Amino acid sequence: KVRGYRIEPAEIETTIQQSNMVQQCVVMLINDLNHNKRLAAYVVPKESFDKEALIQFLHIKLPEYMIPSFIINISTVPLTINGKIDKTALSITQPIQRGEFIQPRNEVELTLTQIWQEVLGIEKVGIRDSFFDLGGDSLSATRIVMKIKKEAEMNIPLEAIFTYDTIEKMFRFLRAKNLLTRTVEEEQIDDIYI
Repeated sequence: KVRGYRIEPAEIETTIQQSNMVQQCVVMLINDLNHNKRLAAYVVPKESFDKEALIQFLHIKLPEYMIPSFIINISTVPLTINGKIDKTALSITQPIQRGEFIQPRNEVELTLTQIWQEVLGIEKVGIRDSFFDLGGDSLSATRIVMKIKKEAEMNIPLEAIFTYDTIEKMFRFLRAKNLLTRTVEEEQIDDIYI
């Protein structure tokens, strides 16, 4: 069970296979950074694999509680000597694939980062860390949107969290929607990172 719901991993695996984006997949429960039980989908992708497209597909096909918090690319599904899936080998695969840590560069990014850290229960979030890779789901996305409205006084649609899945992308989205005023510092950031 996850959050009180009985989960059938085989049903999720079948749905993921129907996306035609993966060759093989295994769905299982793992512990996140805070030792909470989360669903993880270990996938052997096809060449056309797009993680965000797969997540959107799953949102159409499955109820929210059945959508894996982590989708982890693997080259092959490990097997035991008896030819069964080696879940122990899978469980030690790090679910959070994070690149170089980049800290917030302005006050808005700092505020967004603090909100993500609080809601996701993660000590350090960089501006290029993906919401999905950090274990974000629909429930945490809703909480983030509510806290942004309350603490930053900005109304953003829930789907924006899924589309603009990093602090950096979210900052650019907010600015493009004219929810922020541009400063000289932010103009310099554009020169560096575009």
